Amino acid sequence: MDYDAFQELLMLVKPLIEKKNTLFREAFPSKEEEWLKVAEGFNNMWQFENCLGAVDGKHIAIK
Repeated sequence: MDYDAFQELLMLVKPLIEKKNTLFREAFPSKEEEWLKVAEGFNNMWQFENCLGAVDGKHIAIK
């Protein structure tokens, strides 16, 4: 598939595949300010600086 065909196809499906909120999760933030709020909230709750969340909610021991 050449570049132009890919771009045309992408424009057709883009509204269907771009990030959207669902009942199970919110879409990833798109602006830097929103990411900074996420990091601040995680730091306030868990005292991990520059962290944007946890993967799968697992707890790990740090030695």
